[in-house]
Amino acid sequence: TPHSSGLARLASGPFYFAVPFEDFFKYRRLMEVVNVQVLGLFGYLFAEVGRYAYFVAETFRNLFYKKFYFLNLIDEMNTIGSRSLLVLAPVSVFVGMNLCVEGFIFFKKFGAQNLVGMFVAVANIRELSPLIAGLITGAKAGTQMAARIATMRITQQVDAMEVIGVNPYAYMIIPRVIGAILVMPFLVVVAYFVSTLSAYLVAVYQLGLNGDAFMNLVFANITMQDMYKGMIKGAVFGGIIATVSCYSGYTASGGARGVGAATNLAVVRMSTAVVFFNIFLTEWMFM
Repeated sequence: TPHSSGLARLASGPFYFAVPFEDFFKYRRLMEVVNVQVLGLFGYLFAEVGRYAYFVAETFRNLFYKKFYFLNLIDEMNTIGSRSLLVLAPVSVFVGMNLCVEGFIFFKKFGAQNLVGMFVAVANIRELSPLIAGLITGAKAGTQMAARIATMRITQQVDAMEVIGVNPYAYMIIPRVIGAILVMPFLVVVAYFVSTLSAYLVAVYQLGLNGDAFMNLVFANITMQDMYKGMIKGAVFGGIIATVSCYSGYTASGGARGVGAATNLAVVRMSTAVVFFNIFLTEWMFM
């Protein structure tokens, strides 16, 4: 109802906006469209989460299928490890170097630049090495999983498997999931040692720190328990990467464009899921 001032109240949830009465219907229509889009987005997200949960449940249900494709598992472990390692190693070098320089700049303000070794050790094993290993593996091996399975889905190879009595979960999905879970902890260890070594070289030969003091702080501030927790993080990330990649490829549709869309979705979903679950894993393990 218009007021005497020529304004109308436009409701949007618990809020009200005063707008000129002549623009009332225009703004009302705009908010209706926005509300529909927001509700549609949330509906899409809930539907995707439900479909992904069903996919994961089916994967676990077929985990003890009567036939286990062991050679597929070995092949996937080799593929995930070799493809990811070639990218992970140089990235870990740069991360370790940057971490050392940033720690040196910060601690130098307090005259405690010798504590860089402690900073590098704790930040590396608890956060950076598992996170970098997860993101690199997802970007390299995860996208390959999504693209291959999407191609098989769109070219009806998955349907052909079902027709001839081959379980597609046992043949395609489970070897990739188990392979990623088994390989990722070792990739985390590689990332940790490579980044710590590069940080040591920068600390000693560029920043002029004492090498013995650096390594003493590294070993004094981490334990094997920290290493195991970092490896557990890697295993969890491996499961997330494999299931998200396989789900994106398994539900692909729409021809060649669908393969590209599935691969793109896999990267976005994997990266978001790894960073998201990393928060809860850190709080659960280290707090």
